[in-house]
Amino acid sequence: MLPNTDQIRVGVNGNSPLKRFLNHNDHYQSLLANVIRSIKPQVMIETGVESGYSTEHFIATMHDIGVGHLYSCDPKPSVFYEAYPINHPRFTLIREASWTALDKIFKEAGRVDMFLHDSDHSYNCQTFEYEWAWTHVRSGGIIASDDVGWSDTTPDKPHHAWDLFCERRGVTSLRQKINNGEYFKKP
Repeated sequence: MLPNTDQIRVGVNGNSPLKRFLNHNDHYQSLLANVIRSIKPQVMIETGVESGYSTEHFIATMHDIGVGHLYSCDPKPSVFYEAYPINHPRFTLIREASWTALDKIFKEAGRVDMFLHDSDHSYNCQTFEYEWAWTHVRSGGIIASDDVGWSDTTPDKPHHAWDLFCERRGVTSLRQKINNGEYFKKP
């Protein structure tokens, strides 16, 4: 049984405040939570927090299985997150962009079992994060990305950073869909 969010969000009773107040629907979070249950990562990194809805799912799953720590980086989470911050012993938020935060997280954690990109969707940022994950996620770990067909600069013309990364690394056949995202187990 997953903990209710008063164990995760400060000063909130009951279900996720985002789901309750905004009727926010899960679009990949439960599917990725199932991956977390399966591989039981000691260390997971998430880039981009925004409202904290995904973060909340991942921490609740780690709490449920009794293992793991989620490090998230976001220089400026949303106003909603600021109103309902997450305070949980399995969670550390680094208020910096991935360019500077990822190496700091790795230095502190010493390993990465699972990585999720869900921050700046520009080609440069996505490419940087995917390549960083490739060199830091352990063999057998998970590399995932939300919104693999999006682009911050031209939403109707995706830049295909994920596709190009997977091709460069020879993992195209390993890709698993999670709604508008994908993941693969690193060889």
